[in-house]
Amino acid sequence: MSVDDRRIDLSLATAHELAMLMDQGHLSSTQLVRSYLQRIQRADPALGAFTEVFADKALQDASSRDRERASASIRGPLHGIPVVFKDLVDIAGYRTTAGSKLYAGYVARRTASIVTRLELAGMVTLGKNRMVELAYGGWGTNAAIGTPWNPWDLDHHRVPGGSSSGTAVAVAAGLAPIGIGSDTGGSVRIPAAMCGLVGLKTTRGQIPTDHLIPLSNTLDTVGPLTRCVTDAALVYTALSHASQGGALREPILDGEISGSRIGILTDQDLTDIDPEVRRTYRAAIKQLENLGVETREFRMGQHFEDLVARNGLFIAYEGWQLHGERIRGAPEKMDPGVLGRFRAGERITETEYAAAQKKRALDKQEMLDLMEPVDFILTPTTPMTAIRIEDVDDSILPLNRFTRAVNYFGLCALAVPAGFDADGLPCSVQFIGKPGAEARLMNVGFAYEQSRGPLPGADISRLLQI
Repeated sequence: MSVDDRRIDLSLATAHELAMLMDQGHLSSTQLVRSYLQRIQRADPALGAFTEVFADKALQDASSRDRERASASIRGPLHGIPVVFKDLVDIAGYRTTAGSKLYAGYVARRTASIVTRLELAGMVTLGKNRMVELAYGGWGTNAAIGTPWNPWDLDHHRVPGGSSSGTAVAVAAGLAPIGIGSDTGGSVRIPAAMCGLVGLKTTRGQIPTDHLIPLSNTLDTVGPLTRCVTDAALVYTALSHASQGGALREPILDGEISGSRIGILTDQDLTDIDPEVRRTYRAAIKQLENLGVETREFRMGQHFEDLVARNGLFIAYEGWQLHGERIRGAPEKMDPGVLGRFRAGERITETEYAAAQKKRALDKQEMLDLMEPVDFILTPTTPMTAIRIEDVDDSILPLNRFTRAVNYFGLCALAVPAGFDADGLPCSVQFIGKPGAEARLMNVGFAYEQSRGPLPGADISRLLQI
């Protein structure tokens, strides 16, 4: 079945394309869910994206959505669209593993608000996905329960990005149209970059994080992984719609960004990154300038590497406070790389942590002052494309070079595909916005995405082979 005259495989269609087919009567939610379940059954044994598939629940919910549609009770633009969740999100009656054997016996008693909100918006939950153990890592690897396979290279096992690794793989490989991940230092945006997706890091407090296994009470956020910016905007609208009073409306994405001011990095900030990543970043700047955007050099008040460390102190300290007791009871069950990062948190004192909180408050205000002359900042999302698993050095986490600063300063950000390298692996750029500026952020990402058009070097046949 094709979506339109471009003959795109149904599994690789965007959520709003699928919704259009359902609106036109060419597709039912039940048919759509069955097609995804068949693809999961065929492909996931090799890809390893899922921890659990909710086949019976998904089919029952899809049938209910179809009955609602038949009676003209459509809940919004995502009615009947399937969604998958990172396996740190609680769904009552189902296991939540957080990618760790330490949580092997945990069954959720309550359902997270984000699940409830999306289901009230008409979405259908397909299942839950693998992740980096306890969400602490950027490569996407998990020595304890297995690392999902990046679908852009079916011959070599490459990193999917973390920590929302399985969720990104599921969406990129066409096993689901929408995925929900968490982001504490880049855990939505990094796998989006590695797998050629859009990833939205929301402002903390915009979307509830209750009934999620946490990593950092200061930094944890929730956001979507999608095929396009429009889909990300649709999901964000549903996630942030607290009242659920009536059907959801579609977000306004008019692509009008002429006159916007975007800060771009200096050459000093672009050293030691992959030449292909630098090339696609420069091309994105040119594309934005062609849209009438004013670009100006933006100098961070601090080095990105320093901000990585400062953000990391919160993750390490708070992660140990949250999980240390469980880790002490069975350290042998853990991924060695993740265990080492948690052990670093054990050594941070309360005095050091309190001083870091005070420093962060000052740094956040300084950053907002620096951002006053611009509407957005543009950076690469990651400094490199997906490397092979055997080349991973788990003692370092370079993929978060440009992402952790966003969490540290309490900003929002959007990762958008920007091209492919010579090996056909995705490159990505990151739009950074001020706190609470998600709507404007997605509009600038939408404008860039629309003007950019189809990405050169995108060999979609790789994904169709899955």
